[in-house]
Amino acid sequence: MWQSYRLGRAGEARDAAEQQLGEYSRALRESSAVISDASAVLHEVMTQRQKRAQEGEVRREQLREIAATDECAGTLPDHRFTDRLREHTERATARALLPVHSGGTDDGNTAPALP
Repeated sequence: MWQSYRLGRAGEARDAAEQQLGEYSRALRESSAVISDASAVLHEVMTQRQKRAQEGEVRREQLREIAATDECAGTLPDHRFTDRLREHTERATARALLPVHSGGTDDGNTAPALP
């Protein structure tokens, strides 16, 4: 009787180990599938990035060729235009640096500071 009990317990332990091994195997297969999918997506992204870089280089080369033969590309703009652009830039920079509430306090406490 003891031997049958022991064999039954060993069988249960073996069944539990087989079940655990099956779960590990399923988890590994799922992980492998996820890794495979991620690798495929990464490969596609890298291929598209490389293609865009090549297309960008072709466009840059075309623009260089066009700029080399275009007479307007080599001429300087009129000084009135550059002066106006500089003035506009200076005004925009000054506006960005000015505080929003000039002269006012942000603090709700208007009591004078202690000496």
